[in-house]
Amino acid sequence: MVARSRRLPVPASVAVLASVFAIATPTAHAASCPGADLVPVSGSPAVAQGATLCLLNDERTSRGLAPLRSQAQLESAAAAYSLAMVQQRFFSHVSPSGEALEQRLRAYISAVTTWDIGENLAWGEGGHATPKGIVGGWMRSDGHRANILNTSFREVGIGIAAGTPGGAAPESSATYTAEFGSRLVDGAEAGAGAHSGPAADPAASSAAARPPASSPAARKPATKVSASKKRWIKAQCARVARKTSTSRKARKARAARCVQQQLKAAERR
Repeated sequence: MVARSRRLPVPASVAVLASVFAIATPTAHAASCPGADLVPVSGSPAVAQGATLCLLNDERTSRGLAPLRSQAQLESAAAAYSLAMVQQRFFSHVSPSGEALEQRLRAYISAVTTWDIGENLAWGEGGHATPKGIVGGWMRSDGHRANILNTSFREVGIGIAAGTPGGAAPESSATYTAEFGSRLVDGAEAGAGAHSGPAADPAASSAAARPPASSPAARKPATKVSASKKRWIKAQCARVARKTSTSRKARKARAARCVQQQLKAAERR
């Protein structure tokens, strides 16, 4: 689920929820992330959290995007929410008490000028409860994939609880929450360089890897992109599309996505 705001939170505009327990398949870089094939162990989620972050960053860095840093406040909120969904038997971006993402991440966004936040949820059983299965399911869902590859996000917190909202056996199932975010204070990134948990450096988080439903968000006022800059972006994206796509339709679609992403990035500079 995704929403945008400036300074003050606003109601979410789109909701994306997914249970991925039945659609898991191997992800491209799972072999490089220790623990990616293991069902999380109750009471000790650190290995699964590290593997999940490693897989998320492999998806990002293999596309030329900056890796995510693990952030303590986001991680705490994610862990609490996964446990709440299991204990209270619900699966939603809004809790039974009406608490939405902005409220859950109040500590993360309260002291900053602008912020972007997003959330992915999933649960699985057996082999589908592994980090590999969960991240694979997210990458096949447009909304969840958009969060993982969102160039605005810089930090993430991953929370994993044994069991599922449906009451599956805790020794063979798990519920995942990923809280994404970035923060600015007077135009500068807040908390840059501070992280907890697995290292954000691709080499550290991915070992021997190759180079490396969302919710309310906030942005600083967009920077106007000049006409010459737009033409340059379009030309670069067209050049990339010609090298990587075979059909004319595929090239046009890839170029359009590239232009949209690059314009958004330019507006935030």
